[in-house]
Amino acid sequence: LRAASGGVETNRSLYYVEGASLDVCGEKLSRKCVVDVDASQDIPLRNSGSDEVICLVLQGKPINEPVAQHGPFVMCVDSRALVARIVEPSSRFLLLNHSTD
Repeated sequence: LRAASGGVETNRSLYYVEGASLDVCGEKLSRKCVVDVDASQDIPLRNSGSDEVICLVLQGKPINEPVAQHGPFVMCVDSRALVARIVEPSSRFLLLNHSTD
């Protein structure tokens, strides 16, 4: 896994999702887990088992903005109230109401 171009300012997490065994920086992982890694460094990954390994890498730079969370929804907030709500429990639609108060 190559170093991120954003270097130390970048947050990076490696999600070990599937497979019998994975070596991360020489440390053997044998169960599914999340590992926070240094995004400024190359991270050696090796499939040390016989099964296919599936990993998910999530990374990004912090935006240094206030954040609001309501249930599974996370969003940036500014001085105007931004409210998210689900129309009805069986619906998959999301309404964003923007208040100018």
